[in-house]
Amino acid sequence: MVDTALTVHEMLKSVADVNPTFMATSDKAAALRELVAVETRAAELRLRVMASAGDVADDEGFRSIATWMVHHTQTRRSDAAADLRLAESLDRGRPVLARALREARVNLSQARVIAQYVDELPIRVGVDVIAQAEAKLVELAGEHDPSELARLGRRILEIVDPLRFEAEEAEHRGSELGELP
Repeated sequence: MVDTALTVHEMLKSVADVNPTFMATSDKAAALRELVAVETRAAELRLRVMASAGDVADDEGFRSIATWMVHHTQTRRSDAAADLRLAESLDRGRPVLARALREARVNLSQARVIAQYVDELPIRVGVDVIAQAEAKLVELAGEHDPSELARLGRRILEIVDPLRFEAEEAEHRGSELGELP
């Protein structure tokens, strides 16, 4: 994996002096799409390494790999923490989202939104419903930006299981009124 990272690094260095000003419009558009995909795939790989790099932090006395990243890569603390949350979410049970990110079918911003709203679902709705929510949000990411996806994420239970949504809403209203569930 280190060799691959070094190869990608060298390939990017080889085009450092390329001036895109003279590229055809269609080539610029294709390059932008491909570069976002490359960036997404590289981020997914970094997250996968982060999820298993607690030992790296431990070896140097850091609380987490996020704090290690802040120290060694001058990454903003909030970005490193967000990346670690996403890495852990993907690692512990978001296989559909992990695959979509690995294949660049969702971008990093979309993945953060999807993980947030799927992780917020209460376990009592069932693992099958949570898996459906994950799959549905990944599907919706093909046509929606992160802001739109967040709006859909807030309603994902209603979208994938309207009956369970109604039951959750009824329980929530009952608890607000001080009733026993």
